[in-house]
Amino acid sequence: MPRHLTEAKRAVIVHLYQEGKSQREIAKEVKIAKSTVCNTIKRFGEQGDLQERKSREKQRKERTERTLVAEKAERTLVRLRTRNRHLNSVELCRKLKESTGKDVCPSTVGRVLLRNGLKS
Repeated sequence: MPRHLTEAKRAVIVHLYQEGKSQREIAKEVKIAKSTVCNTIKRFGEQGDLQERKSREKQRKERTERTLVAEKAERTLVRLRTRNRHLNSVELCRKLKESTGKDVCPSTVGRVLLRNGLKS
């Protein structure tokens, strides 16, 4: 299980870096890997704060919650495809828009069908 830096340690790293110490010196002083120092400084520069990034699990949950709305459209696509296996992705896009009002691109249709074990 990965260990996370405390916010206090991240603050120490950023403070030492702002004082002009090198990443190697900071790593020795705080007793962590140089790559951890590098990543912490990089993240601070991007985000501007010391907050921990969302874990992959939290990101996955959020993405799953957004896709719950799209599940009906996905089921509709699979049903349309199983009823007529000769429809291509562009035609499936058109039929999906007619039936549900959802506008999706053909590549999305292809990914959905592949995910459900069908060819696009």
